[in-house]
Amino acid sequence: MEDVELNILKEKLEDIVIEKERTCTFYKGKLYNNSVILCVTNIGSINATIAAVTGIYKYNPKAIIVQGVAGGHGENIHVNDIVIGTEIININSLETIKKEKGEGSNSLEWKLNSFLDDENIEIIIQKSEDVLIEKAKEIEYEHGKIFFGRIGSGDVWNKEMDRIIMFNEKYKTLCEEMEGYAIAKVASIYNIPIINIRAISNNEILGEEYKREAGKYAQEFTLEILRDINKF
Repeated sequence: MEDVELNILKEKLEDIVIEKERTCTFYKGKLYNNSVILCVTNIGSINATIAAVTGIYKYNPKAIIVQGVAGGHGENIHVNDIVIGTEIININSLETIKKEKGEGSNSLEWKLNSFLDDENIEIIIQKSEDVLIEKAKEIEYEHGKIFFGRIGSGDVWNKEMDRIIMFNEKYKTLCEEMEGYAIAKVASIYNIPIINIRAISNNEILGEEYKREAGKYAQEFTLEILRDINKF
């Protein structure tokens, strides 16, 4: 969402050149004397994959920062808190339980599956770059708490309490969004360091409704990461 998840970064970018490629819009410029490319990925994993592949081929980035908003999964995670995804897990990679006609459906019985020979759940997890995570740990944040852990990512907006709690308890997710896993998977193929920064915009469990402007906090946190991007 360009107007609330990229607006502050665009305002800070100097010497902007706008370049469009397929479904993507890129803003090329300078931040803290570094070359930075901002990308409007559009919503969802397919759009995110297109944006990641296109951006890598066009610009050969030294690091990728995924940032935006996410829905909280934990009872201790509130709107405006920041989650740094040390891991990103694909919550779309689902296998349902076999049921006969008339037996209904129960998503709490579904399990995550890699659909590869080795069904270890670790196969569908992508990890953020340790150096970028350590940098994030140095940043002070005054609008809430900072959490480091696992982000769930997939083309779904879960609003069922029991399902959200299941992901949190069984798969240790702190929040969910729709683009991070796809971008991280592409980045891993090209050996590009990545970090996922998410500001919590809502929490169904706590009854904290969607706060559209929460995206500004993820952007401000991203700016702090970019101050020392030359280290990477």
